[in-house]
Amino acid sequence: MGGQERGLSWLVSAVVHLLLFLAFSWWWAPPRRGVAIEPDRDAGIVLVGEVAGEVEYFSPEENSVETNSAEATASSGAALDGLMAALPGGGAPPVDPAGALPAGPAPGAGGLGEGGLPGVGELTKGGSTGAAAQVGANKGHTYLFGIQGVGNKFLYVFDRSASMEGYEGRPLMAAKAELSKSLEQLEAIHQFQIIFYNDRQNVFNPYLPQAPRMLFADEKHKDLAQRYVRSVTADGGTRHLDALRMALGLHPDVVFFLTDADEPQLTSSELADVARWAGSTVIHAVQFGAGPAPGGENFLMRIARQSGGKHVYVDITKLSRR
Repeated sequence: MGGQERGLSWLVSAVVHLLLFLAFSWWWAPPRRGVAIEPDRDAGIVLVGEVAGEVEYFSPEENSVETNSAEATASSGAALDGLMAALPGGGAPPVDPAGALPAGPAPGAGGLGEGGLPGVGELTKGGSTGAAAQVGANKGHTYLFGIQGVGNKFLYVFDRSASMEGYEGRPLMAAKAELSKSLEQLEAIHQFQIIFYNDRQNVFNPYLPQAPRMLFADEKHKDLAQRYVRSVTADGGTRHLDALRMALGLHPDVVFFLTDADEPQLTSSELADVARWAGSTVIHAVQFGAGPAPGGENFLMRIARQSGGKHVYVDITKLSRR
């Protein structure tokens, strides 16, 4: 009997241990693999950045961070601030390409009235940008009676006194023809202005009552200028100094100064005034005269020389009618 009792005890013990083992195994069993229900997440903007060589994802709304490196967690807040600062703020003003230009028509210079392009003074105010920089980089070349002018702003100061109607009007006709050809050689980025003078100044100004200004040599302004030139007639006396002062006050690069008048001569004091007004402006002088060029030096030669310009003499008796 003692052996049977021991065998039964071992059997009971084995069954109990088996049950305990099964219970323990069930309790420690890993969860079954399959589709898990994820909690709802709010949609939003996610920023991607790199911190300490690791990629991070930033949510601006929650300022939450998910990273593939625990070592980068400490610097994630600073990285998020940097990325947010790089984005445009809601209150930032929009870029205004039109701001670069003044609004409304700019003043020009003469007697017709339509809207136009800005003068150089407005364009360069506050610094050289956009069209003004292009103007400075692309100098124009134009000719008048064989003299080459080089620059960006050209101003024509032409005598229209009564003597320019002599010799069947050939002096004034020749001056107009050369002026028209010179204008056509200018490109739209260059600027020009025209003053015909006798004892007063007649300025090309299509935008009266605005003050005369330099105009861009686009097709519109060239066409208006050609019409203005054709309308000019000769009469009256001659006052060189006032016309030169007006012209140089517009600060051109080049002045073409044309006259047939030896009188009135400009004095040394007046020539000094012209030099002061001119500054860096180059003045080319075209002298009309009847017959061969007289000897000696006159005020036109001196004006050209003191400004670094050239002087040319034109015998009006050899001019043809055009």
